[in-house]
Amino acid sequence: MDKSEKSYYAVIENKKREKFYGASPIQVAKKVASKKLKSGKEIEFYLDEVGGKKKRYGPYQARKDKKSGKIAVVNGRKVMKGGVLSTSDRYKLKEIFNNFNNNGEGFNNPKLEDFVKSRLPILSFGNEPIVYFYPYGLISYTYSFAIFKESIGNIYIMIYKLNNDIDIVSMTDFFLNPYYSSNFNTFGNSRFGLNKKTILLKLQEQEIIESRTIREEARKIYELLYLPTDNKLTQKAMIYVPNYYQPRIRKCVYPDLTFGVLDEETVNQRISQEMIQSEIPESFYQLYLIKQQSFFNGYYEPVIYIQRPSPNKEELEKQKLSRQSQINPYFNYCIYTDPTDRNRLKIISYNALTKFISTSDFNENIYTDDNIKMACYILLTIPDIFGRLERVRRIANSIINPQPFVGFPINSLRKKLLYPASNV
Repeated sequence: MDKSEKSYYAVIENKKREKFYGASPIQVAKKVASKKLKSGKEIEFYLDEVGGKKKRYGPYQARKDKKSGKIAVVNGRKVMKGGVLSTSDRYKLKEIFNNFNNNGEGFNNPKLEDFVKSRLPILSFGNEPIVYFYPYGLISYTYSFAIFKESIGNIYIMIYKLNNDIDIVSMTDFFLNPYYSSNFNTFGNSRFGLNKKTILLKLQEQEIIESRTIREEARKIYELLYLPTDNKLTQKAMIYVPNYYQPRIRKCVYPDLTFGVLDEETVNQRISQEMIQSEIPESFYQLYLIKQQSFFNGYYEPVIYIQRPSPNKEELEKQKLSRQSQINPYFNYCIYTDPTDRNRLKIISYNALTKFISTSDFNENIYTDDNIKMACYILLTIPDIFGRLERVRRIANSIINPQPFVGFPINSLRKKLLYPASNV
């Protein structure tokens, strides 16, 4: 390898493949496309820089002409700022947290503070501070969480479990994913009164958190969850990447913690009724999932899966997590483009209890029971950044607010027009 060249991992379908070398990312992208592409095919991939700032480049779309064999590579918009935690970094961070709880501030300390700040002794973090918080215990105390930021901007929460195991997740997903809500007591720790709301307020204080990036993220999450809006036309929601390893998957979370997911992966090219069973919601809180339907000329259409919200989703989710229930979440509807006629939208309806699946046209004339209307309300909450979805929104709106039928009164044709006809 020439000294002027850098090395990159090719990331295809969210998995790291082999290492490639080149003087620039676009040069490497062409090498990846030349090796990975077959004649007449397309591919999308990212490049993860090895060493240096560990930036991620892409997405790159590449196509190989079937006749000439010529390869075209297009650099799409950048999805994220940088790379992700290495296995070595994760091991060191967990070791630091364990040592802190078992031998440091968190062990048998009568003057325990609710937030404790120290420095990360890891070179790759640029001496970024780490803040431990939410102490818990009766005689000896352990801190439940720690927050830190990579120099490239990714913010993480470490979760200290009862078995001394430690999870590391993105900060935003930690506060907005219902899965992690069980970590919080509604009224907080008996000694410190810490709950999710209090923690988010504390994380906005400069005396506790030096990083402006963390303070700003805490402010956004707090405003979403706890500041009501008087404008009913404004749909509050927050969009983010829940897992830095998978930047192609984005999440839209609403104040009640229900959420939708945009996954840029493509569904199976064989469209069938059974496709609705192939996707399973993450939880009872998930309202929708959007994937892509690919056509032969490189044209894509969205495929939208919808789960009807349950009034007791909190209890169902608790039972699912504790494995006390046999009821699992499932998508009730799937809306997609008819492969034989792109002007027609189809909708698959599924009942997991009766195993009944049916397919019909999705248009203004569809049988509109309350369940279909509920699905249409969900469709209208999907943010524009997840797709314009113009046809789907128009149909959903017409189902919820049908235009009244205007008939002719008896003998109306014999009467003179009161107003001249317009072009509207």
